Amino acid sequence: MSAVPMAITAQDVAKGLSMFEIDESLEALVEEAEQEAESNNGEISLGTKTALATYAEAFGYKVVRRQLLLPVDDNYFSRSTTTTFLSGR
Repeated sequence: MSAVPMAITAQDVAKGLSMFEIDESLEALVEEAEQEAESNNGEISLGTKTALATYAEAFGYKVVRRQLLLPVDDNYFSRSTTTTFLSGR
């Protein structure tokens, strides 16, 4: 029985890692891509390109999710600062 490699999707990465872990992985992948490009006449392997695209997409999922979960009122901080200042608290 031969093993068939499973493709890891951006959703899998986003579910399994925190945004910070994805960011660290992206940093390492960029360094790897730079080294490959330097040693291979500007070429980057398909595996590295795929991993970069997958992790970048996963990072995007995390950012969008944060935006959906943490809606921000643009005037919140200016109101609370003004209120605190005026009330003396």
